[in-house]
Amino acid sequence: MAEFARRFLRYPDLFPSRIGGEAWGAGRLRLDFAGGPQVIEGLADWQIEVIEAAWGPLAGPAGESEPARFRLLRAAQRDFRQIDLCAWPNSFDFDHQPERVRFAGRHALAVLELPGGRLERGALWSAAGDGAEFAGVFENFFRVALAYRLLDLGGVLLHSAAVVDGGRAYVFVGRSGAGKSTLSRLSLDGGREVLSDDLNAVALESSGQDGDRFIVERLPFAGDLRRPVSARRRVPLGGLLSLEQAPPGAAHDVEEVSRARGVASLLAAAPFVNADPLRAERLERVLLEICGGGPGDGSVALARLRFHRRDDRFWDELRRFFASRHRSGPVAGADPSA
Repeated sequence: MAEFARRFLRYPDLFPSRIGGEAWGAGRLRLDFAGGPQVIEGLADWQIEVIEAAWGPLAGPAGESEPARFRLLRAAQRDFRQIDLCAWPNSFDFDHQPERVRFAGRHALAVLELPGGRLERGALWSAAGDGAEFAGVFENFFRVALAYRLLDLGGVLLHSAAVVDGGRAYVFVGRSGAGKSTLSRLSLDGGREVLSDDLNAVALESSGQDGDRFIVERLPFAGDLRRPVSARRRVPLGGLLSLEQAPPGAAHDVEEVSRARGVASLLAAAPFVNADPLRAERLERVLLEICGGGPGDGSVALARLRFHRRDDRFWDELRRFFASRHRSGPVAGADPSA
């Protein structure tokens, strides 16, 4: 087995053994999105400006009494190997341990401490010295941290497209090239809200009227449809769909799938945690709950959508399919295309 972090570090055995080191600055920020709010400390003024510009209303000052979950620390540029961005634009090495996860990437090292499976704290050592590179390093760190934080809370981060229709969010998963961004564009052109065409959070939320239920939350991450980050947005989960392209000349087609097939589709779409053998059992339990085997009324429908890329008329099929499966009908007061 290749030595952990050898691809990125000149001296992998010097990977920090504990959270500590020189901070970039004394700044603190509060990040308010799924699994949060989170407080990160150790920021330089210029890094705060970069984060606030990228994360918009989700980033703001942290109160002095708010405990910090994450720390930003300095790493030396000379400790990293030169990486061809074309070959490894967004790649990590992981070291999964019972109570922590270490990972390394281009100009960045990180640790997440997970005693008892709960994400207590973490650290990012960064050598990124300019705004654009730091923005990428910071976002990549939080993609991984959020995957573990959501799993801790009974939810999951999904590589997916999420579109709002009739007051509910529909989450589409599929292999690369299946059409998630195309479906998102067609839906957007048809007047629907796209939460993200890249990563979406499915989280468990307690409701006084309906008991526990799952919601989909917009994240500050996007794929091809990158737009300015807006305020925190949560929408009830309407359905989960595995996405495939229809053969040439074929009509749009929707069919229900088994719980086992649904879990398999979600497992393949759960980045970072689906490659962690020590959290596999926890991930499977969470996905079974999302697919109808846990808290709540178990009414989330699972389907496979075959669609073509010409228009958004697949939504007619989806509405008919889901109308008979939502016990309560459309969310009260919701515009069908909202």
